[in-house]
Amino acid sequence: MQLIIHFISSLIVGIFFFYIILMIIMPVHKEPARKKKVKKFYYVFLIPCLNEEKVIKRTIYNLLKLRYKRMMIIPIDDASDDRTAKIIEGIKDKRVRLLKRKKPNAQKGKGAALNDAYKRVLKEAKALNMEKEVVIAIVDGDGRLGMNVLREANRAFSNKAVCAAQCRVRIINTQHILPFLQDVEFFTMISDIQNVRSYIQSVGLGGNGQFTRLTALKALGKEPWGDSLLEDYDMTLRLLLRNGKISYLSNGTVYQQGLSSVKKLIYQRSRWVQGNIQCLKYLKKVKKSKRLKKEAKLDIYYFLAQPFINLIGSIIFLMSWIWITLSFIQLIKFCIEGTSSWISLFLYLGLLILITSLPGFVFTIRHYFNTTHIRAQKGNTFIECFFAGFAMTVYNIITIPSVWIAFKRHLLGENSWLKTERE
Repeated sequence: MQLIIHFISSLIVGIFFFYIILMIIMPVHKEPARKKKVKKFYYVFLIPCLNEEKVIKRTIYNLLKLRYKRMMIIPIDDASDDRTAKIIEGIKDKRVRLLKRKKPNAQKGKGAALNDAYKRVLKEAKALNMEKEVVIAIVDGDGRLGMNVLREANRAFSNKAVCAAQCRVRIINTQHILPFLQDVEFFTMISDIQNVRSYIQSVGLGGNGQFTRLTALKALGKEPWGDSLLEDYDMTLRLLLRNGKISYLSNGTVYQQGLSSVKKLIYQRSRWVQGNIQCLKYLKKVKKSKRLKKEAKLDIYYFLAQPFINLIGSIIFLMSWIWITLSFIQLIKFCIEGTSSWISLFLYLGLLILITSLPGFVFTIRHYFNTTHIRAQKGNTFIECFFAGFAMTVYNIITIPSVWIAFKRHLLGENSWLKTERE
């Protein structure tokens, strides 16, 4: 039994560090320059709203400030209990069109709200003969696009093979430790993952800051967004299986709030994990696909295996820490009795901190150099990033319950949407 545990632990750690090495050493992926003139597409922004009164006004005005004429903004009020709809109705701009959903059809999940808006957009685009010009963009209720995002998106979609694109994500409230760690995760770690995926053509859509051609959505059927709790990756897989190319906009950023509540973070991640499990239904199609590269398939397999790797890893992690704690207590006892030196105790403790914190240090320091030159948002100092390396270990630990919650909900057939409230 102990041999099996050691083997599984070594395998998980080996895969983990192999992926980290790839993330660090791969140069930034760049699409070949195109001589053709960059076309300006017509962007329709869909903003799913459920009780977003705290942030929706700022989100819409930020989109209106993009200085782009060929656009429309459709906030989708999903039968909110607060003043969301009234606030939107108070915005007097012909480019803003409120879509109000009512119960019992409302509050069926983000995918259902997006499908409702999509059908209306498709109908109008057909009437105006604009289907090939329209790109659907998804922005969360607290989202804010960088001023250059549409320029980057136009460049990406100038390549006819590109059916969708995903922005880089940045967290804005990084003065607090938990959102700061989410910023490291999104802006640096996930961005490095997306960079690797750009080489093997398996870039994933992330919801906020997601762009998709209307024609690509139409090819997915009457309801392109599925009922998965991870609707963005569900769509990713269906687009990739149709030989669609997804581009990563590493120079185009979408800004959003991070969660400062541990409880809210755990429930948010539990929804993502459960949605990941639901995407296993595509495993056979991925395996049989002749359109996907072998490297892309391996990346998808690894992503779909994450809930199970994390579940097994969390059990091994707890067992390991029990053993480490007992060993540490025993070593203290030996030091008191004089059979071991206190130096060995501190060396043991230092080695333990180094091993557990090393991956965190790599990415928090990397994050400092990634953000120090960005003018749109003030980055954290080098000292803050350095000490955040210690906190990354704790950050990973506190998300462990999200895996257990996800499996519990999945096994009990609880598929309701766990909405994360704004702070």
